[in-house]
This record gives sequence, structure tokens and C-alpha cells, in this order.
Amino acid sequence: MNLKKLFWLIVPFFCIFFVSCGKSDNPVPEVYVNFEINLNFPQYKNLSIPGGYAYFSGGNAGIFVYNFNGTKFYAFDRACTENNSDSPLIFNEKTLCLNHSDTTENCNSQYNVLLHGAVSYGSAKYALKEYNTVYSTNSGILKVYNNIY
Repeated sequence: MNLKKLFWLIVPFFCIFFVSCGKSDNPVPEVYVNFEINLNFPQYKNLSIPGGYAYFSGGNAGIFVYNFNGTKFYAFDRACTENNSDSPLIFNEKTLCLNHSDTTENCNSQYNVLLHGAVSYGSAKYALKEYNTVYSTNSGILKVYNNIY
């Protein structure tokens, strides 16, 4: 193999490596998340229907889980990415956004749930921290997790 071919094989690897290892400026820190929800249990009746949602402990300021269509679920950290406030965001059913009801919390941004937590209003630069979800229609178990070990 000549040096020119070797160069073109190695350069893309280093570019990808250095770009993917860049530090994010998102003020919400990475934390371990891994739990399961049995949607057959009565306390999760609201979450088991499309458009339903529930709050859970975990993450930085709690976790919000939204049922998009009965089999697809979204899960977000309730921490504001504008300033990582300890006060959790709440869901507004009219706008389908997470925001603070009291703007004195120093988080004037709102985040659209259907757009994967993207900022829909305010000065936040980052979308909400989103967690992975896997739903088993056979068992009714919803797993919420991230890839931090």
C-alpha cells in the first residue's frame, strides 16, 4: 500500500475522532439513567395512551416521558439548558412544550416535545437532554436509558 492511500485512510479516522470527542457546552451534565416502567400498572394509565405523559425521578431535575403514538415514546431531562436550574420544567398540554410556569426561575425558554426537545422560544442554545426509550408491546414495559455506564 503506498503512502498516499494510507494517508487518505488515516485522515478521516482522526477527523471523526477529534470532532466526536469535542466537549459540549450544554450546561446540563450527563448522568446515568436506566429504569423500566410497566404501562400495565394502573398508576401509569395516563402514560399508556397517546398524548399521555408522566414525571419520574432521575436525571438532573427529573425525567418527563411522553407517549407519542402508543408505541413511540420520548423521554427528556426536566433541567433547563439555559442555566441548568434545579427547578424542573413542567409540561404545557396546550403548547406541547416543557417550560417553567414561573419565569423568575431564570429559565425563560420553552422546549417542544414533538421536536425532540428543541428550543421553541427563549434564549436557550441547546435542546433538552433526551434519553433513549424502547417499548415492548408484548410485555407493556417501557425502558428509559442512556449510554452512560
